[in-house]
Amino acid sequence: MKKVSLIFALALCLYIMPACNNEEKPGDTIEVKTIPGKKVAVSEDDAKFAIKTFELGANVLELSTYAKDKVASSKVKTLIGKLMDEQGKANAGLMSIANAKNIVLSTSLSIDGQNAQTELEQQTGSDLDKAYIDIMKKEHDNLIELLSDAATHVNDAQLKAYAVKALPTLKENAKAIDEVDEGLK
Repeated sequence: MKKVSLIFALALCLYIMPACNNEEKPGDTIEVKTIPGKKVAVSEDDAKFAIKTFELGANVLELSTYAKDKVASSKVKTLIGKLMDEQGKANAGLMSIANAKNIVLSTSLSIDGQNAQTELEQQTGSDLDKAYIDIMKKEHDNLIELLSDAATHVNDAQLKAYAVKALPTLKENAKAIDEVDEGLK
């Protein structure tokens, strides 16, 4: 009986241990939703790229909308206007592609975006400015990484072209965020 229990325990450990090493990667838990009655016109990975990219862009827009009338620094306010304008255009372009490919995109804040908004809601004045800048750095770093990868790995020609076109603007915005951050120090 002890041998059976020992063998069972060993087998259970061997089954469970690999799961402990599985690190969740961005996009792994993304559910691809389609327009009812229609099939997605791209691979699942390409659809996940579109969904994750739009999610991050929606975070930028929603968090910027929240912060725009609350930040203290005029430089941060100017930056918010620039980010909202450019991210709005980028999201509109991606939405158009997604609609043509029958991919449903969510315009609401992601869980990370909701957590970031909660963080912003707890700040005022220059602390809010700094928190907003830190969040925008993270969002833009994530977008740049995602689009850089997509520029070489996405199969759909329209999504790849979107990534290639959007990447320089994102890099320019990341640089502007860094410059405003330096000015806040």
